[in-house]
Amino acid sequence: MANSLISGYDSVQSQAVINNITFQSLNFPNNDDLSGAAAALWRLQEIYLLNTTTVARGEIKGAKMSSELTAGDCFELGRQAYNANQFNHTLHWMKEALKQAGIRSS
Repeated sequence: MANSLISGYDSVQSQAVINNITFQSLNFPNNDDLSGAAAALWRLQEIYLLNTTTVARGEIKGAKMSSELTAGDCFELGRQAYNANQFNHTLHWMKEALKQAGIRSS
């Protein structure tokens, strides 16, 4: 009997969570958030003279982050830079994307 009560409670609780999520408008990041985050990263690179390759590897001033950027992440940073007319950053991030994808750049 206790098991059926717990199982029924879990089901009701799960449905309550789903209802809360459904009725509330969730604010997921949009393109403006993405371009703002990319611009902030470029500013940090400029201010602290951070190398694109080491940033992509998750190494920032001696600290190693738990994850690295993928070739797709680097490409997206390059694309954002291009759209913002930040061509120097475009070049560095696109080259990093090619390197991580195993494609030689000229």
